[in-house]
Amino acid sequence: MPLSDILDKIRPYVGYTTPVFVYIEDARLGSLYYLFVLFTFVTIVISDIFYHNRYMQMEVPVGAVRATFRLPSENCEPLDNECMLRLGTTSDLSYCMNTNQTDDKEAATRLPCVFLDPTDALEDYGSHLLLGTYIETIHQERTCSVGYAVGDEVFVKGNSGALELATILDFVTPGVVEVRWSASPTKIERQNVNSLTLANPENCSRIWNTIQGPAKLHPHASSSVASAYGRPSEVFVADVGRYTMMIDHTMTAPGLGISADNRGFRGYVRSNNDVQCRTNPRASAVMAQSDAEMVPATGAPCWIGSMTNFGVENDIFEVNDLLKAAGIDLDEATIVHGERQHSNRREGVLLVVNIIYSNMKPFHIGATDVYYHVEVYAIPATPTVERSFYVKFPDARVVERIHGIKIFINQTGAVGQSSFIRLMMTLAAGMTMLAVSTFVVDMVGMHLLPEKAMFTSLKYPRTQITMDLLDSASEDADTSPQWKNHPTYKRSASSRNNNSPSRTHTGVNMQN
Repeated sequence: MPLSDILDKIRPYVGYTTPVFVYIEDARLGSLYYLFVLFTFVTIVISDIFYHNRYMQMEVPVGAVRATFRLPSENCEPLDNECMLRLGTTSDLSYCMNTNQTDDKEAATRLPCVFLDPTDALEDYGSHLLLGTYIETIHQERTCSVGYAVGDEVFVKGNSGALELATILDFVTPGVVEVRWSASPTKIERQNVNSLTLANPENCSRIWNTIQGPAKLHPHASSSVASAYGRPSEVFVADVGRYTMMIDHTMTAPGLGISADNRGFRGYVRSNNDVQCRTNPRASAVMAQSDAEMVPATGAPCWIGSMTNFGVENDIFEVNDLLKAAGIDLDEATIVHGERQHSNRREGVLLVVNIIYSNMKPFHIGATDVYYHVEVYAIPATPTVERSFYVKFPDARVVERIHGIKIFINQTGAVGQSSFIRLMMTLAAGMTMLAVSTFVVDMVGMHLLPEKAMFTSLKYPRTQITMDLLDSASEDADTSPQWKNHPTYKRSASSRNNNSPSRTHTGVNMQN
């Protein structure tokens, strides 16, 4: 069999598919395609590249933060005797027992109020802080003795090695007691406490009895201990919302070699509280870094500036700034697990304070200086901590159960650097979207339009290359030297010289 016949038989199985570009004047397909192109341009170029800066290599920063609380003062150190504090009076506070307000709705929830220094009201646990708003005091008396006491009967190993009964008379030195033998009352010796065993050990079902506090007085409380503690068992910490919190923080993005701190930049708390935005004198519509840039806010959202002046190293905010930005009113009823409880001041509240860093701005090419802002969120909870101290060791102690504002401070955000690789990856995503757009338009044309048969024939024309077609091509290429040396051209020329019959040619059937 001639080689040409063999090639003709295997040609249908070794064909090659190449793209054919056909311009189809159809307003429906054209409108759909350019709608996809517009969507791709807006998504990739305008949104991803220019607005969200996704042409930059980004990294989430890490760092350290320190928060300290102080009483509001006239720009002085509250611990100094000459420092004047900016505190009101308990008679002006609606939640205090001696308030001059006459709202009967709050009468049942009022408690005595006490002014405390943050040193007394604050518990610092490293990962979070608890600023007390409500303190419950519980006085307790021990019911079970600790170790041995004078008068206890004990077993002591005698000369014969048997255990004999004795009574503790006195403690001579730590770890050494003086005992009297019960069998021989005149026999008094010194013994190491490690060699003693209680003859009548206590069945200690309860270590402490509450003698004064929210719980009822214990019937067996001694009068001397009960009369020693006369202060109220429940109090509110007065004016805690006016305490100031100073935030000192630093960040670094080691992978990008970027680091910064809060020095030289004025921090802001982002607030969605419309009332706060309209009434706070430090509320601005923009994060201004000078007095000239300040734009008074007319509503939410807004930016609550630090109480410090521009350029001061650390940011200072009132606790009320954070509470209002999170939408919390301490005197409103709290909702925990879906049930309305006491007020937020009584039960406490959990605040998550996020310090968000960035060095990117929308429609700004390249990185800017690092800047940051603060966002505050509230989580329904009843933060509580207990602390105790002895008033008569080891027989009497005071337990304080503190509810308050628990604050978690997180550092987050993203900083970046311009990256050619990231830019190419973003553009590649756009090219992929264009390819998908072309595929979708093709599917619509071939399967949904009434003229789908015509569109399919235009999209996928079938062309069979035969010897007649090669003859026609070779006649046009007689003057082209590169065609004359081609094996197919030589074979075609030989066929023409021998006047061989030409094979059937099936052309392209395209409907107009």
